[in-house]
Amino acid sequence: MTLEQFNTQVQELVAVIRTLPTDEQAELMALVEETLQRQAATSADLARARNALDDWRLLQKYLVFDAEATLREARARQERGDERDETP
Repeated sequence: MTLEQFNTQVQELVAVIRTLPTDEQAELMALVEETLQRQAATSADLARARNALDDWRLLQKYLVFDAEATLREARARQERGDERDETP
């Protein structure tokens, strides 16, 4: 379900709730508000998870790049005939 579909359904629900007696409206509107807050929190959590995954992917790329560069440097030293190996 997209956010647009969710909001449409919530609006339809609110329209139905407004046709009920006032005492029932208050209880149900409180539940609608709680649902909206939870949906917003879930969306924020998902955005944070996506950002963390993007950060992790970028870190992995840097680590692979660094490992490949270290290997290239070690091979170049070997080809030059350097006797001491400075590989960390």
